[in-house]
Amino acid sequence: MREVRELIRLKTIRLPVSDKGGEFVIIPHQLDVEITKKHLEDASLHRPSSEEEFKSKDRKLNREWAKMASAAGLKPSVISQLKVALPTCPVLYLLIKTHKLVSSDDLASNDPSLFK
Repeated sequence: MREVRELIRLKTIRLPVSDKGGEFVIIPHQLDVEITKKHLEDASLHRPSSEEEFKSKDRKLNREWAKMASAAGLKPSVISQLKVALPTCPVLYLLIKTHKLVSSDDLASNDPSLFK
């Protein structure tokens, strides 16, 4: 185990958890970097956002929530308690989807496009 920790510390390998089942996957650090770059290029998974845009969406979500809760007959005190006061920014998690790899050759591949 000491050797594995040393390889991780040296950024030779990466030890992420897979998407399904919680298995871990050992991949070369450079492949992990390439997979991340590939995902960040995909506009359907990620896009840059400003702090102001994030706050604006949060305020809009809270307004909509308050309207729906009010229409449902909830008391204003309950509505205010259930509003999100500390929003969290979405995080891009890049988990290796081992269940989507078609063949055993895919497991040995260094092609980042195979890893969804």
